Amino acid sequence: MARKFRMQDHYDLVAWAVLFAVGVYFVQHHEWYKAALFFSISFLIPSWFLAIRLPTKCGVTTVKGRPCQNPATGVIFGCKRLHRWDKVFARRGIAHHRGSGRARGNRLDAGAGEVVTVRIEADMKSNVTFYVAILTGVCTLVTTTGFLLS
Repeated sequence: MARKFRMQDHYDLVAWAVLFAVGVYFVQHHEWYKAALFFSISFLIPSWFLAIRLPTKCGVTTVKGRPCQNPATGVIFGCKRLHRWDKVFARRGIAHHRGSGRARGNRLDAGAGEVVTVRIEADMKSNVTFYVAILTGVCTLVTTTGFLLS
């Protein structure tokens, strides 16, 4: 059964459309700095929305050496059961204490408190989404800085 379209579920889409329309307005009036700012922000919103909400597999390498197959929401964080922050640390290349602070409830993580290097085995969709979100964030930061300094 199809879900009924509700406006409150799509505020991000409306915000994107408004920013894009404002960017088009500035292009028509030859205000290039403002147009670049609004276009970069209009690309920032959907790319970070995808990075946070895209359904994917966790992909963090488990103790057995295979990628975790639990579902994860977004490409930034891992699955909610075991690897929530492990994926964040792995993307930054940081070794950390696996299992510190709480019991995992998993016999495979019996060596809690040891420092391990966590790896991610992500598919192409996850990698592209992550790096596009980072790229749009950097572009928006540069454009905003240039707009404010001009």
